[in-house]
Amino acid sequence: MTILQILVAARWVHFAALFVLFGCPLSVLLTCGAKDAARIFPATDRLLRAAAVVAAISGLAWIATLIANMTGGFAEAASPDTLDAFFFATQFGPVVIIRLILLAAALLAMILPRQLRFKAWLLIGALLLLDQAWLGHAANGGANPAGAMMIAYAVHVLAGAAWVGGFPVLLFALLAREPCDNAAVLSRYSLLATAAVVLILLSGIANALFRVQGHIARFAATEYGEILLVKLLLVALMLALACYNRFIALPRLGAAKRQPIASGLAGSIGAELALGILVIGAAALLGITPPPN
Repeated sequence: MTILQILVAARWVHFAALFVLFGCPLSVLLTCGAKDAARIFPATDRLLRAAAVVAAISGLAWIATLIANMTGGFAEAASPDTLDAFFFATQFGPVVIIRLILLAAALLAMILPRQLRFKAWLLIGALLLLDQAWLGHAANGGANPAGAMMIAYAVHVLAGAAWVGGFPVLLFALLAREPCDNAAVLSRYSLLATAAVVLILLSGIANALFRVQGHIARFAATEYGEILLVKLLLVALMLALACYNRFIALPRLGAAKRQPIASGLAGSIGAELALGILVIGAAALLGITPPPN
């Protein structure tokens, strides 16, 4: 694998872990009642613990590969002089130091009491998602208003994490050994997802307009535009599945309350989650692709 391929893979895995770290506790807090939260707690807790570990490992891999990409290889990246220059003489250094502290905090949160660690992971996940803006295209606003791209990015990534990161909670509720109030959980999640999708679309449009200064045609015949188109198609498929789940599968679940209905809905949500993971991969690739000027 080339350095760029490793960089994309590390970003992909890292972003996916952060989506879980933020989206899962948010979904539990906003969509699950006390009894349902208790029933799915063991599975959710295991997933969040794994996400914290994966986020830390993939985050280190991302940082190491980022330095290697800047210096020409991993051997050069491991040089004390290179590390000193990166952390203390570049604009990325302070951001990465904060990121490392947050990743360590995500691991330490495992020892907190149950209620505190879910809230801690929610906060840490949000801060990590926001922190990565300073390592990507959004930090270079160019001729755009100061901070406008950063705000649009923050809204976009947090809304995306709220949407995609909540899918595992729905699956845990649908497949729990002790029956959950699935209709109530899914209805509340539907409201959360609707708000998230609206924010994703608005902030995505703003990001695109900021990037090309209002001239959408600049995306044509560019690698960035092609990847963005793939991402949009994947999101469109997710929205189609979301509409099916909300307007067809959920009413059937509320009316029948049979396990086959719940299993079928779990399969549909699983497919939506898989598409969400692919969207995260497209976003990871966009982050290292030069945008149109």
